[in-house]
Amino acid sequence: MIFVFTVDTEWDRKPDKNRNVTVRNLAMLPRLHEICVDAGVRPTYMCAYEVIADKEFCKFGKAVIKKNEGEIGTHLHPWTNPPFFLDLGERLSRTPFPHEYRLDEFEEKLFYLKRELEKRFERQRSYHAGRFGFIPEHVSVLSRAGFVVDSSVTPHVSWKNVSGLKKNSGPDFSDLSAMPFIWKTRNDSRLDILEVPVSILIAYPFLYKIVRQFMGKNIARCFGMHPLWLRPLPQTINYLEKIASLGTKQRYPVLCMMMHSNELAPGCNPYFNTQDKVELLLKRLKTFFIFLQKGGVEFLTLTEFAEKYKPDIHKRIAQ
Repeated sequence: MIFVFTVDTEWDRKPDKNRNVTVRNLAMLPRLHEICVDAGVRPTYMCAYEVIADKEFCKFGKAVIKKNEGEIGTHLHPWTNPPFFLDLGERLSRTPFPHEYRLDEFEEKLFYLKRELEKRFERQRSYHAGRFGFIPEHVSVLSRAGFVVDSSVTPHVSWKNVSGLKKNSGPDFSDLSAMPFIWKTRNDSRLDILEVPVSILIAYPFLYKIVRQFMGKNIARCFGMHPLWLRPLPQTINYLEKIASLGTKQRYPVLCMMMHSNELAPGCNPYFNTQDKVELLLKRLKTFFIFLQKGGVEFLTLTEFAEKYKPDIHKRIAQ
């Protein structure tokens, strides 16, 4: 079993009273990173545009790369990422999904962010869409930009009722599983993208599929058959260990855990709104990482897993 840990490295979740985008949560990343290093975890920090103006974070990111302790990846927040096609108020109040933009506009934003990240850190190979706003049409754009792996899919989960620029405009991944797969491009298999979904597992997948198909997902939840999301939200350590054990039992090649950097700062998220709760989060992560370590799990960054899982990707990275 391989474990990949991605951190959406981003803003404080809402602008201040002057509509400025703040990133004070980044100051907590060294503490998180120390916990990762001690356990052997190799985090992938998926960086949104707003974090690259923070000098301390840039020092931190460069040190991570220099010491070979993790990876810097790409995380597209259209509302903070130039070039802009909407006014400031509309962007910050609606936080549009990436897929709500025309493909050429998405491409401009992606290439802009990629260039800025590569100026400061390393060649960009891994991608995660802001608000999980990914569609298959993005694959060819990502390929042209040199990306080899995406981790935007949330299997068994639909965001259709979540609004962005338009009402109820989120993506729907409810028919996908947590197994890695290839997004095929039409003309050139060398440009295919590996998808490593966020690990959201089902305890009884066959039964869940039948009940959901004929009775609906709400009935399935009534029978306790609901998606189990590997995220360090206000869950017990037993919950996280249960999902890891389930992944091993169901023979998944990788567990992909994600979190947001703003979960490390009180007042920047709805889950950990006090410092005591943040400390509990860090303790829970440390305990869980040690559990994985003792279980013989291999820790890789997102791109490292892509190289290992799909060997021809290694050739593309080496070019």
